[in-house]
This record gives sequence, C-alpha cells and structure tokens, in this order.
Amino acid sequence: MPRRGKYSGCRPTPVASKKSCLVSTWTSWLPEGGSAYSLYECPPELDALIRQVFAAYPDLVEGEQWYQSDHSLFVQNGRPALAFTSAQFGPLWAEISHTSRDRPELVDPAKLVILAHALHDLLLRLAS
Repeated sequence: MPRRGKYSGCRPTPVASKKSCLVSTWTSWLPEGGSAYSLYECPPELDALIRQVFAAYPDLVEGEQWYQSDHSLFVQNGRPALAFTSAQFGPLWAEISHTSRDRPELVDPAKLVILAHALHDLLLRLAS
C-alpha cells in the first residue's frame, strides 16, 4: 500500500550540506535556568558556525544530546538536527514531560524570544 500523508514524499539524504539541518524544539521550560541546544550529526563547519553564533547568547548553552523527541527520527534516517530544550532537561523529562504537569503555561515567552533571535542570527549567517 502506498504511503500517504504530508511527509510521504520526504526522503533522507545521505550527506548534509552546510545549510541543511532540522531544527526541533521542546517547548516546555522550567522557570529556573536557561535554554540548551544540542547538535546531531551536523557537518563540522555547521557545528562550528552554530556554536559561534549561539555564543552571543549567554542564556543559551550547549547541552547534552537527548533522543526523546522528533529530531531523533530524522537523525536515525541520516538527517542532521539541532534541538532546543530547557537547560534543566533532566528534571523536566523526569518530572513534567508527558504528565498532567506538562502545561502550556510552562513555556516562558521570553526564552522563546531569545531562541528566535539566536535562530534569526544563525539564518543570516548561513545566508551570507
């Protein structure tokens, strides 16, 4: 039976270009701490550029890799990814995620603004 749906025509590519990377966000953040990003199979020059751009944002730190979200499906299929979550990912995942405490009001709009600015700056650098 043929596959149907919005993503049925998507095919992974074996090698990522400098400008090819999936961005995934985990939208719950604990009130304390900043945000964290993690890199998955990005080409070295893209890794370096991401780290350089994000260094301008002290509330955005490089965190440990985590595979409990959609970005891991892309990585398993050869697509590089950049994921964002709370710098307090351990407690977030252990105590809040996918429970009744996982509520929209946990999202800190100010942290989303910081991420938007960081991604904007990254995209400008990629476009130049």
